[in-house]
Amino acid sequence: MLVLTRQLRGVEAVHLLSHSARAAVKLESVLPPSIRDQVGTVIRQLSASLGAVSRYEGPEEMFDELAEAIANRNVSRIVYDSFHEKKQITTNVHPYRMAFVRRGWYLIAHSVMHEQTRTFKLARIRDLKVTKRHFTASEDVDPESYFGDAWGMIPEGKRYNVHLWFSPRVAGNVAEVGWHHTQEIEFNDDGSIDFRVRVDGLGEIIWWILGYGDEVEVIAPAALRRKVAAVAESVAAKYRKEHR
Repeated sequence: MLVLTRQLRGVEAVHLLSHSARAAVKLESVLPPSIRDQVGTVIRQLSASLGAVSRYEGPEEMFDELAEAIANRNVSRIVYDSFHEKKQITTNVHPYRMAFVRRGWYLIAHSVMHEQTRTFKLARIRDLKVTKRHFTASEDVDPESYFGDAWGMIPEGKRYNVHLWFSPRVAGNVAEVGWHHTQEIEFNDDGSIDFRVRVDGLGEIIWWILGYGDEVEVIAPAALRRKVAAVAESVAAKYRKEHR
């Protein structure tokens, strides 16, 4: 715990882990001097990083109130800066779960306004009011499997069998990471790999693919190949122009 909370860069940006860091300091302070010195020596040799993390700058009380609302199944009213709708919205929600995904904390909840289960980024919740009314969770909603086969956290309702080819230059880096629970990798004699994955939606995986530039090629599906080509052509067109 001391390693995770003292040597993990970015821990201060992650709610709950920041609490753990303070608890770890208290724990360390009561250790016998000999053990504390030994632990300190080990910790200094280790480090870890969360990478880019979305900082949660809302009041800590909001996080705790949401956790209590989830436990007690309280209908809650949120004011939310919606990127999708490009405006601030107010909606009643049935909060199911909070999850730290990729770079930040999200609330999985049924939105009464949208009549569907959605994800709300905690950093964009501007106000929260937990009511005394209770909700009954729908049997059709399983927070454990909400993200399903989404590449990241946004399932789109249609699954695709994606086939990518990665050049020998990046094949090793791609192959050594578990990117998705459905991924399959085939190693080729020339050092390249064929990467296959079944994902719900193409909106998220396309940006991951583009990050590998010309070291990757989309073999299938054709829809994804067209999307990547369109973005690549748009980028190329920008760089053909003189800089402003």
